[in-house]
Amino acid sequence: MSDPLLTIGYSVLGSRLGALQLPAPRADVEVLVVVQGAPAEPSAEGRPDVRYLFLDTWGVSKSRNAVLDHARGEFVIFGDDDITFDEAGIRRVLEELERDDRLGLVLAAAADERGRLRKRYPRRSTRLHRWNAGKAATYEMVLRRAAFARVGVRFDEEFGAGAEKYLGDEYILIADALRHDLQCRFFPQVVATHPATSSGSGFGTARDAAARAAVFDRVFGRIAPVARLAFVLRSPRRFGSVRVAAGFVTGRVSRSSTPP
Repeated sequence: MSDPLLTIGYSVLGSRLGALQLPAPRADVEVLVVVQGAPAEPSAEGRPDVRYLFLDTWGVSKSRNAVLDHARGEFVIFGDDDITFDEAGIRRVLEELERDDRLGLVLAAAADERGRLRKRYPRRSTRLHRWNAGKAATYEMVLRRAAFARVGVRFDEEFGAGAEKYLGDEYILIADALRHDLQCRFFPQVVATHPATSSGSGFGTARDAAARAAVFDRVFGRIAPVARLAFVLRSPRRFGSVRVAAGFVTGRVSRSSTPP
């Protein structure tokens, strides 16, 4: 049996497994569900296209890496229990990847539950770099599995939901891919629906500023303070207070800096 074209890799907590809405079966698509936490009854017993992997670890980045380790598809897209994928949109992205075998990753778009784009996206295909990839979401990414395996790029397990530095894992993955000369592009095509809430709603807290500062350290290295300053200047009010913003820029965020 030939390997599938696409692996849809879901990361889900055992307590949320019953909420997972799986896509309809397709001959060239496999579904890999990675479950963390107390085992629960699989929701698609009997479907040959669905595999379950149960982990005794925590953290979404560990779950995503398990997807990379166990996927059989040529391309991989990542989902959570609250994601609904757009099959036609994904097919268009796969066509882009098949058209240009130099592409290691395509970042696409997503809509909220009302059909509105979740953020401002470029209107045309755009090359990704460290300065424009910071808003990437995991469910917007489709990657070429063999290209990432060849250069050893994986999710940094110190970042992402379930870790103290609870965001930025997608951004770091793209930055690491670029550092290893993998081509990454944005393509203006909706591939998923996701509820409007996001990690961006945490702006203004010291915990959030500390986590974001660590992401910038990881992506930009020695020039991280410059990158953080540019980030603050684009929207000075997002951090809620001058003290939190200043701590973010310097990389020295005090937990007492959060305004009451």
